[in-house]
Amino acid sequence: MPFNSTNKYSLCIVNWEAYDSYYCVYIKGAPEKLWTFCSYLLVEGRNKPIDDEVTKNFKNINLIFGKNGERVLGFAKLHLPKVEYGKGTKFNLNS
Repeated sequence: MPFNSTNKYSLCIVNWEAYDSYYCVYIKGAPEKLWTFCSYLLVEGRNKPIDDEVTKNFKNINLIFGKNGERVLGFAKLHLPKVEYGKGTKFNLNS
């Protein structure tokens, strides 16, 4: 899915080389938009649940970068089991 100014992100789905039984969804775009899709952060190789304090810190840091005129991109990924998402699966990309 190419980037557009309405969604503020783009994504692609690829075969996950490390595990043949999964796809990997890679997404990039506006950090505040991607944040709404995420449940965990990868911190030192481990998944850390996103809680209210983490969200507050994220919003503060994102605001600081924005006020300083910094261009910021967010990146995320999701692994999808091929048995649940076979070839030709239709995804709702508008939510």
